[in-house]
Amino acid sequence: MSTPRPPAESYEAFMVQYRFRPWAIELLDRAELFPGIRMLDIACGTGIVARVAASRLNGDGRIVGIDMNPAMIEVARRAAAAEEFAIEWVVGKVEALPFPDRSFDLITIQQGLQFFPDKLGALHECARVLGPGGTLAIGIWSSLEKQGIQQIYAEAIEHLTGSASMHVSYGTVTESSLRALLLNAGFDQISIEEVTIDITYGDPDSFVTGMVEGTSVGVPAMHGRSDSKRAELAVAVEVEMRDALARSTVGSRVVTPSTSFIVKARLAKGQ
Repeated sequence: MSTPRPPAESYEAFMVQYRFRPWAIELLDRAELFPGIRMLDIACGTGIVARVAASRLNGDGRIVGIDMNPAMIEVARRAAAAEEFAIEWVVGKVEALPFPDRSFDLITIQQGLQFFPDKLGALHECARVLGPGGTLAIGIWSSLEKQGIQQIYAEAIEHLTGSASMHVSYGTVTESSLRALLLNAGFDQISIEEVTIDITYGDPDSFVTGMVEGTSVGVPAMHGRSDSKRAELAVAVEVEMRDALARSTVGSRVVTPSTSFIVKARLAKGQ
């Protein structure tokens, strides 16, 4: 058996490759990148949104990624260097962004808003560092029931660990609550889409192991588990998911729907 990667590396190798890169593309397709743009990716993880943006801008702009987890930032830094992208990486929190007022034209938050203890305060910070007419683009999961096989995986983890922590990421907002939150933070011209795409994973036989290792960095039920305990959990989850995996397997890959709200808003005039 191969030695498991550190959690941040597992997240990059599995979750980013199969799940978060497609959503980064969807988010940036709506974010209106332009030459010379100043972009901040908040709760950037291993930096996939920033890296996709860098690939599109081809060096013509400033891109910054910020995350509170130093291990994620280190993996992001190495991944960007390997792809020869000039991106600035910062360890920090959204509650106190270490940037002057009006520093950016675009802020992106992919699957981070649901984890902010003070969502309104975080959005006020976003408004502070955005320039006049700046854009905020957010991706945030819809309900767990709209996540295909991810729902089966989450329910298996919760059943086997006795923790409901897998639900934390999903269904924390509605279209109306998002709109109200953004208006209260000083944004207008708000568009909210509930988007469903197909996510394609690799070898079905390694799906569960990849999920267990890939989610270990951010799921409380995984924290403190040794490599051997995570391996044992993966075996048990695979037993519970066997039929669902078979139903979701197309050829040699796992194909499943995934649903997210994608939000775009402008900083209101006078902010």
